[in-house]
Amino acid sequence: MESLSQDSSYDAEFRKKVGTDALKKHEEDMHVQLEAAKKNEAQMKQFKYYQSISEFSASVYEYYLNELPPFEVIKIVKYKGWNNTSLKHIADSTKADYVIAFKNIHTDLYNAHAVLKMTTVLFATSDNKIILEKETMGEDGNMGGIWECNNRWNCMLANIVKTSFRAAYPVISQRQKK
Repeated sequence: MESLSQDSSYDAEFRKKVGTDALKKHEEDMHVQLEAAKKNEAQMKQFKYYQSISEFSASVYEYYLNELPPFEVIKIVKYKGWNNTSLKHIADSTKADYVIAFKNIHTDLYNAHAVLKMTTVLFATSDNKIILEKETMGEDGNMGGIWECNNRWNCMLANIVKTSFRAAYPVISQRQKK
C-alpha cells in the first residue's frame, strides 16, 4: 500500500501545512479503522438496518404525532419491493391516512466523511399519490436528546431518521390542519 505522504502526485503544499507526522498519524488511524471494519464485515452484512430505520421512525412519529389528541396509530408494515400500487394497497389494508416508505438506503461520502443516505417517500391516501419524495442524509455526529447515539453507525441511523422526519412531518402537519 503506497502511503499518501509518499505519493509524488500528492500536493506538497498540503503536506507542508498539515505536517508529515500528522499525515502519517491520520493514515495509521484510517488503517486501524479499515481493519476494524473488515473484522465486522459479516456482522454488518447481516444487520437489518432498514428495520432499525423503520422502528426508530415509528417511535419518533408516535412521539410527535401523539403529543395531543387526536392520537394516531403508527404501524410498521414489512413490504419488500414496494411501488406506488403497493403503497396504495398498504394504505387501504391498514386504513392509513399516510404511508411512509424508504428506498435507496446506502452509505456515501460527503465532505470526506461517511454518511447514510436514503429517499423518504410519503404517500397520501386522500390524494391517492406520493406527495413527497426526498433524499435525506444522516451524518455520524451525536446530536443528543432523543437523537442520542453511541457510535458512528448508530449516529448515522439516528440522524437519517431525524432528517427524514424533518422532511415529512411538516407536510403531514400542514395537511392535518386543513
